[in-house]
Amino acid sequence: MKLRNVTVHKPFLFFYFFIFYSSVSAQIFSPKNYPKGYFAYPVGAAVGLSANFGELRPNHYHMGLDCRTDKKQNLPVNAAAEGYIAKVKIEPWGFGRAIYINHTNGLTTVYAHLNDFFPGLEKYVKEQQYKQELWNIFIDIPANIFPVIKGEFIAYSGNTGGSLGPHLHFEIRDTKTDKVLNPLLFGFAVKDNVSPSILRLAVYDRCVSTYNQSPKIFSLKYVNGIYVPTSPFIIVNTDRVSFGISAFDKYTGSTNNNGIYEA
Repeated sequence: MKLRNVTVHKPFLFFYFFIFYSSVSAQIFSPKNYPKGYFAYPVGAAVGLSANFGELRPNHYHMGLDCRTDKKQNLPVNAAAEGYIAKVKIEPWGFGRAIYINHTNGLTTVYAHLNDFFPGLEKYVKEQQYKQELWNIFIDIPANIFPVIKGEFIAYSGNTGGSLGPHLHFEIRDTKTDKVLNPLLFGFAVKDNVSPSILRLAVYDRCVSTYNQSPKIFSLKYVNGIYVPTSPFIIVNTDRVSFGISAFDKYTGSTNNNGIYEA
């Protein structure tokens, strides 16, 4: 975002501005060292997402990727890297049926909304359910029981738990801290040649708590590569302001409106 022709007229601040967007804007964020190519795409379908990392939900952030399964169930789900199956969760909501794999690089991958696990794991989990006399379970599994290699079949994709349609929910976490990381930083080749769309601009008075005000909202239009308000002049009665945007992004070939990771 760039501001132009800023003039202070006490007690008003008078703006003429535009929002500049380019393909290099994401480069202003410092890159971190995420191992590219270490993890394979985990589902047997063309690479495509129906939801991305960090999107807002009614009561939480979406802390993973929703991988498309061509609107089908029972596609093969494979281990993203070498490691061992460390946990299994089964619940009627949330993740539904899920597998957690610990990897030698100190990260854990999570695969959720699954149908059946591979036969050996399915048998083991059923035995644990009978042993505990519970259907809902969240169990730790010793490291030597189910080692896996990169690309090995572990389960079938499904629509279990709090899922509104067939897909695979996929996460990458720090094994020690359980901190969730953005899987897209690890180099998955998701085709994206579509720029985000910015719908509205919010202007906040920094002299007042965000929780005690309703921001001024301005509609935006896209003109010759630049987002501008439908009215180019904005007047606010404060000399300290901050801005917010309402925006979404799409992936190439997808109709889903996805959240913005950074702006």
